[in-house]
Amino acid sequence: MLAKKQWNEPCLRMNDEGLSTVTVDPAHVSMLSAIIKPSDDCIPDDKERMFCIDADKLVRFLLNYSPSDMLNVELSDERMTVTDGKMTFKLALLYPEAWPKFPDLESKLTSGGEFNVRDLKAIYDCHFENLTFKIEDDTLIAEASNENDSIVVKGEIGGKAQARSLYPMEYVNNALLGEKIYVKFATDRPCLLIPQIKNIEAKIMLAPRIEND
Repeated sequence: MLAKKQWNEPCLRMNDEGLSTVTVDPAHVSMLSAIIKPSDDCIPDDKERMFCIDADKLVRFLLNYSPSDMLNVELSDERMTVTDGKMTFKLALLYPEAWPKFPDLESKLTSGGEFNVRDLKAIYDCHFENLTFKIEDDTLIAEASNENDSIVVKGEIGGKAQARSLYPMEYVNNALLGEKIYVKFATDRPCLLIPQIKNIEAKIMLAPRIEND
């Protein structure tokens, strides 16, 4: 689902380290890096494969199952086969020209902390276009406003450097999965959104909107 929110044809890599993706949205506003590590629920073989899929078709098929259902996924040169033993779905594979590189910005993002996903979703649900992350008086804040309305959400502070930066709420909402999300940012720099999801390591880099534009 995370990859589909970025781009409908995400590139995936499957090997003995798990199933991973690095995906850039078409507008180049956000970028996702995620990996599902091997576990009882994800047992990849040791042959590395890199491919792209039509995520919308795959997600529509997977919606027939609950999170606890076990599925077998097999890859050939041209198709992905997904089956529970009774129902089988075969999906054509696409192949990437190159694997994107996720920038290493974390050392430059010295402000941040943790929010409840529910609280940030409230900003999106109230139809605010942009969201500001800031640290002010040792308090981590997410806020949004327009000519008539405003909303302020407080989080648990991590990095304490004073900072303020504006981001498009529609893209922030794409990262709002699970119950908690960690945010790292700096003034007028991209932010990292790190949803806390079981068995998945994911981070989304999001470009800022400069407030004096």
